[in-house]
Amino acid sequence: MNILSEEMMKELVPKIGHRAKLKANIDEWKKVLDLTSSQITIMDISSPLSIDFESPSTSSLASVEGLTDTPSDTEISFTSSNNQTLNVSNSNAINNQHSNLSLIRQSSESVQNLVLNYLNNSIEGKGILFKYRESGVLDNLGRRKLCNLIVRKELENEPDKIVTSQKLLLLSQEITSIFPKEHISTYFIPYMSYVKKATKGKLLDCFNNRRREFKKAGVITHHSRGTTTIEPNFLNLNTLVNSDIENVEEPIKWLNNSSDPWDIVEKYWDFTKSYRLRNVLNSVIQTVSQYMNEFPALK
Repeated sequence: MNILSEEMMKELVPKIGHRAKLKANIDEWKKVLDLTSSQITIMDISSPLSIDFESPSTSSLASVEGLTDTPSDTEISFTSSNNQTLNVSNSNAINNQHSNLSLIRQSSESVQNLVLNYLNNSIEGKGILFKYRESGVLDNLGRRKLCNLIVRKELENEPDKIVTSQKLLLLSQEITSIFPKEHISTYFIPYMSYVKKATKGKLLDCFNNRRREFKKAGVITHHSRGTTTIEPNFLNLNTLVNSDIENVEEPIKWLNNSSDPWDIVEKYWDFTKSYRLRNVLNSVIQTVSQYMNEFPALK
């Protein structure tokens, strides 16, 4: 895909409409790869120089410290000591970076070798490793077994455990370190606001499926409808294009006819919020009751 040129696309897809859609999908695919690789770079403790921390403005700190430590009648003295104050501020910023880096290191170490332990301590896991050593690749069945094993181990002592996006990303990173030919994007892709794509991936799907099974079996109770673990995102009504409308049609239809399971309601509700808000703003007259009747989950 990376070496596919415009001329090659013209030969493969003569129709301009289909070619434009292909190009858009390829661009989106590249963004996904860039996003996942950049997020993993931030979490990789072996390359701390790639981490970009936000530090306070050293110039503003210098001004405050200068005014505090320097008498008001020694303006020349304040100017001459500015460099020294700035050095102190830079030192504080470096200390802040080391503090943030240690937090990332602790988070990474908390799941380090977690997947490998799951594999080595179970017959199913050893079978996955053995087959990978023989063939050099994981097929779809192997990926499904791997994800189910990880999810089963993660939830066996805490069925109602909420797994964060960071944890999913770190687990996916370890999978690719054990199985080098695998891609992180296969297992987890975080929410991307600039292309309005919801979180997805095989690992996330397995977690959602297992939680649904637990709910049906009564192992865990449904969360209160007033509680959600989905992080809010900024609305951008001006970027809703035709491709986005096509993407939300199916979730909207599902919301028009379903109100359970609740985790899917939350996922689709968050994914379609810009589309729904735009429709409300563009509608001539729509009462609250009419809007609620459109979505059974609101009743």
